[in-house]
Amino acid sequence: RLRALGYLFSDELNSPERMAAVMPNGVLAQLAWMIRNYLPTPTWRAWRDIARFVLNHRDELDWFYIAYRLATYLPESERPKRLTEAQRRLFATLKPWDYLEPLPNPLEAGCEVIRSLIDAEPPGL
Repeated sequence: RLRALGYLFSDELNSPERMAAVMPNGVLAQLAWMIRNYLPTPTWRAWRDIARFVLNHRDELDWFYIAYRLATYLPESERPKRLTEAQRRLFATLKPWDYLEPLPNPLEAGCEVIRSLIDAEPPGL
């Protein structure tokens, strides 16, 4: 995984077009480009765009894991100020399955909490 992540940041993939040429799956290429731009300086707005993207491509992506994992990269200053209990629990959980496991309808509840974060008031307002 580290080698793949290193490749994601290589100079060889310095544009969305070059990334798409290497990754024939357009959805993965677009997601990779978004993540490449997100990881160096994670912001709530960039996370929101990625979360929307993965929710729109749920059939093709491990959407909850991607949205959850990237949310954990958000510094406290980039998280919405008013969190619900479910949102607080999401940020406090170390592994995505630990969040989902105790819930009666895990994927539905996971989708609901990710959507609620997307719709949350941006930090700083």
